[in-house]
Amino acid sequence: PKLANAWINLGHAHLRNRDVGRAIPALEKALALAPQALDAQLYLAQAYLGIRDAAKARAYAETILARQPELPVALGIATLANLMTGDSQRAALAFARLRTKDPKTASNIRAQAVAAGLPGATALPSP
Repeated sequence: PKLANAWINLGHAHLRNRDVGRAIPALEKALALAPQALDAQLYLAQAYLGIRDAAKARAYAETILARQPELPVALGIATLANLMTGDSQRAALAFARLRTKDPKTASNIRAQAVAAGLPGATALPSP
């Protein structure tokens, strides 16, 4: 189809079913049709984070945050992606914003990072 929403919905369904291999192409097709689609960017950031492609996850998170600087899910992705790439300073900045905006999500992100053994995760303050 030539409708971005159809590709976004398909990509999201694949992502929910943990079929990232099918989610990513569908979501990239959606972005080709609607480059500003925030939901497609968000789902792609989550998908790339899920396959540990931190650079792409961070790039999508930063694109989202340029438009919605306080979006908790994007701040969480940015925190995790920055930790994965070893950029603890940028991770700490994103985490501080997340902690201010949504302490519960910040606590969950910190717990995920610590459980994954990401470098710098234990240095993030407990919310």
